Amino acid sequence: DQIIVFPDFAPRTQDNIVYFDNITFNAAGDDPDGPTVAAPTPPALDPANVLSVFSDAYSDVAGTNFNPGWGQTTQVSFVEIAGNETMKYASFNYQGTEFASALNVTQMETLHLDMWTADATSVNIFLISPGPVETAFALPITPNQWVSYDIPLTAFTGVNLADVIQFKFDGGNGSQTLYLDNLYFYKEGSVTEGPRNPIDFEDGGYGADWTWTVFENASNPALEIISNPDPSGNNTSATVAKFTALQAGNPWAGVESAHGDTDLGTFLLDETNSIIKIMVWKPVISDVGIKLATASGWAQPELKVANTVINAWEELTFDFSGVPNNPGGEMYDQIIVFPDFAPRTQDNIVYFDNITFNAAGEEGTDASLSDLQVDGTTVAGFSPTVLNYSVVLPEGTTVVPTVTATTNDPEASAVITPAGAIPGTTSILVTSANTQVERTYTVAFSIETGVVDGPRNPIDFEPGGYGADWTWTVFENETNPPLEIIANPDPSGINTSATVAKFTALQEGNPWAGVESQQGVDLGTFEWNDDNRTVKIHVWKPVISDVGIKFATETGWAQVELKVSNTVTNAWEELTFDFSNYINPPDGNGTLGQIIIFPDFDLDGREQDNIVYFDNITFSAGGGVVTPDEPTVAAPTPTIDAANVISLFSDAYTDVPVDTWRTNWSVADYEEVTIDGNPTKKYTNLDFVGIETVANQIDITGMTHFHVHVWSPNATLFRVKLVDFGADAAYGGGDDTEHEVPFPDLTQGEWVSLNIPLTDFANLAGRQNIAQLIFSGQPTGALTVYIDNVLFYSDGTSVNEIDAVQNQVRVYPNPVRSGETVMLNAQVKQVDVFDISGRMILSSTSNEINTAGMNRGVYFVRIHTLNGGLQTQKLIVN
Repeated sequence: DQIIVFPDFAPRTQDNIVYFDNITFNAAGDDPDGPTVAAPTPPALDPANVLSVFSDAYSDVAGTNFNPGWGQTTQVSFVEIAGNETMKYASFNYQGTEFASALNVTQMETLHLDMWTADATSVNIFLISPGPVETAFALPITPNQWVSYDIPLTAFTGVNLADVIQFKFDGGNGSQTLYLDNLYFYKEGSVTEGPRNPIDFEDGGYGADWTWTVFENASNPALEIISNPDPSGNNTSATVAKFTALQAGNPWAGVESAHGDTDLGTFLLDETNSIIKIMVWKPVISDVGIKLATASGWAQPELKVANTVINAWEELTFDFSGVPNNPGGEMYDQIIVFPDFAPRTQDNIVYFDNITFNAAGEEGTDASLSDLQVDGTTVAGFSPTVLNYSVVLPEGTTVVPTVTATTNDPEASAVITPAGAIPGTTSILVTSANTQVERTYTVAFSIETGVVDGPRNPIDFEPGGYGADWTWTVFENETNPPLEIIANPDPSGINTSATVAKFTALQEGNPWAGVESQQGVDLGTFEWNDDNRTVKIHVWKPVISDVGIKFATETGWAQVELKVSNTVTNAWEELTFDFSNYINPPDGNGTLGQIIIFPDFDLDGREQDNIVYFDNITFSAGGGVVTPDEPTVAAPTPTIDAANVISLFSDAYTDVPVDTWRTNWSVADYEEVTIDGNPTKKYTNLDFVGIETVANQIDITGMTHFHVHVWSPNATLFRVKLVDFGADAAYGGGDDTEHEVPFPDLTQGEWVSLNIPLTDFANLAGRQNIAQLIFSGQPTGALTVYIDNVLFYSDGTSVNEIDAVQNQVRVYPNPVRSGETVMLNAQVKQVDVFDISGRMILSSTSNEINTAGMNRGVYFVRIHTLNGGLQTQKLIVN
């Protein structure tokens, strides 16, 4: 029973006189002064050729602001005209439209809109790109009817069509009204140009003549198109791609096609192409990653799928149905492949082929299990996506348990191959209904810990002893000549035994060619303890090179091999391997039961075939103090002046917001624990973990150092990476920068204070938008670290006690001539020197470094200060 009118709803700088009149009440959707029919229905264009801003006929770009506050008199509303939503500009003088993300319309040809007006006499439309750069197009007016406009984008000269951020209309006098509909960009044609597939690398096909660029792979050896080295199984094609993943390369080393129309072509993801498949042949188990990018560099994070077999072809499937297209409508035009997404202990050669884009929801491709049971009980921790399981059986078990499997797709098949004995492994091969997808599950059986008398030693290859009748398998050695058990060819010095093992390391074999015992049967199963952590071996070698030893479980779990070089040739020598800092397998990863030996591990390769003899492998006590599993005292409390600190996690300061301490793309387990009453971050099974501040990016331009306290029982390598998202504050915007600093000699079993000068992050070009911190390390997937006091600081006025010691340690002279002595200006706990490949060449407790024998080049000096700090400096030897 009352109407209330607010004639001038705004703050005022003077009195305003407002007149109003003719208030009417009308039926919904009825505008007595507007159109009575809807705008013309747009033609049925292929949606892939349309980028819509406002239209019921197409999917509009998200997040558009149709009424930004630019000081206009125009009143924007949305009305129904004959059942069709229409945009109305009343009191029109000018009006803007802002896009949530810049639109790239370089693939489009024309801008379309429909307009109706009864009283406007001049209307211009503008496209605007940053600067701002704007160009007007005058719309010819025919009053009282819908007029369709198709404006060539060439009319908007000067505007950056790859970066359109706004529309603008002007020309009104503040009293006129416009109705608008069907604002969209489009191009002619009904078929998009991509994705061109199958990418089969055959002559006349796709891929062989594309421009492929390798990245993040150290020297970046080029992708090779070669004859299929293994035309068997599900890939008998003639030609494939060969990618050499270098040990020195990053885990995310990869290869990408060229942008534009020449290679993959342009396309949007939809239900017809969102399932991507690739065939791979790999010598190791690791993730394969695939991602798609647009011409501007916009991309979503890669999808990763691990191969499940080695040295054979396997097809992997990547489901992109949940991956969005660019919000601005920019099309994908590049494929990026990460063939071996993991840290490496050697160079890995990976072959890939037959990349296809398939329709989503293709039937008959499910090769997963819905249940897996052992003797009628579902295996602990079962998940359709987990392939390998370990079951420990009671002492005295001799009968292999019965394994049953239920396929998720009733039309799929499962073939179960029981273990031949205990310990042993039952495998389940699941084949999809269409026979195109295979997946193998395994259940490894072992006897309760302590029952088997492993490790059986000494492995002396004598009749009646251990080793001579074991099943030894040679690998990665070209034709893999078998291990021979022969009479000792040189019964002198420390080894006068009768029988030894002979390994022929072929010139054509890989540097990591080796030999392994039969899992569980030969060595027996065992756990590391104080009585067996020192492993010794006698070797006789014609060359100087590393010998490597590692141990594996029935599930394939293993930590990286230890390597020790022989120091004499053509004579017997005993090498000692200290496994005191190695951990026992985590729950669910089986029991150690296999020894793997790399007799001639030389990454520089061999100049000829090398015959190596080895003998008398023993396990004994010693090897130093066993590192505890977790810290018993809290990390030291920093004392830097709070005014000079940006803290992410520390009880000593007020922390800035952190989005997450474990992103969903991390490979690590995370928990918050308390150590000696102090909150601490704990990561286990760590490969890498992402920590993000995307929502509240950090400006560290006033800081000089990054600091973190790290405690680890088993780290052999620890890395810290900083990522800046650049001025656009967005991932993948083309201006992201990052840098990673490695610590190859992190002291185990004590809190280590890492104070890293920001200048060490040499490739971190930006420091105003720090959005990611990434920790990674080795042993890959088995690393445990405790983290505290994560912060940036400036070494200005008040300095941490740790830094007071660290900052006074200087290395001089630097550069230095080979043979001269380098001095440290303070006493230290330990100093280690590493060459550019990360190999330790010197370790000392002295504050002097003797450079005799060092070749010209760059070295890294790792200084352990007396109070537990850690400092790294570069040393140049001339």
